[in-house]
Amino acid sequence: MKTIVFAAGLGCALIAGPAFAQDAGSDYTGLYAGPVAGYDRLTVDDEIDGSDSSDGVVYGAVVGYDFAVGSAVLGVEAELTDSSISQTEFDFFEEGDEFAVGAGLDLYVGARAGIRVGRAGLLYVKGGYSELDVDYDYDGPTVSLSGTEAIGGYRLGAGGEFALSRRLGARVEYRYSNYGSGDELGEDVSLGVLERHQVMAALLYRF
Repeated sequence: MKTIVFAAGLGCALIAGPAFAQDAGSDYTGLYAGPVAGYDRLTVDDEIDGSDSSDGVVYGAVVGYDFAVGSAVLGVEAELTDSSISQTEFDFFEEGDEFAVGAGLDLYVGARAGIRVGRAGLLYVKGGYSELDVDYDYDGPTVSLSGTEAIGGYRLGAGGEFALSRRLGARVEYRYSNYGSGDELGEDVSLGVLERHQVMAALLYRF
């Protein structure tokens, strides 16, 4: 609930912000960092049972660096997040088994490109590499496994950023992550496809 309220507040700031930041636009250059939080949805396609999805909260921090090229902005950024998502399936591979999987730490490194809108706004797209730690615990009639496996994939996203002052900014974005198919957890447990849909908000400080 706190995350939803926070995201709604940032959305209002993006709408009402021109009056607030009229005298304090941003050139969107240099180093920035700040906290991120939002809605997280993880879909697991096991190729046996179909697709199962779980919802949760994702939170962490982002750091990046922007370069202005005329009215365009090019940048690189890195992000580290964790998630509250976990789900448990029964009779997953065979009758009587139990398989629990959760989203752990997620390291993202990528680039973004945007166009400035007025003195204070920026619309952008982004893309890059995401490595997700999948926490798993499998208990079956003949084998039991547990651990954490790092799975790599790609992330694409788009969003808007608004300067609240010359140093402080707010961001709202949507992004999609895909971690491929046939990924193996441990020696005997494998998944079909892992996908994530996220709606994120951030409060950024420019140095």
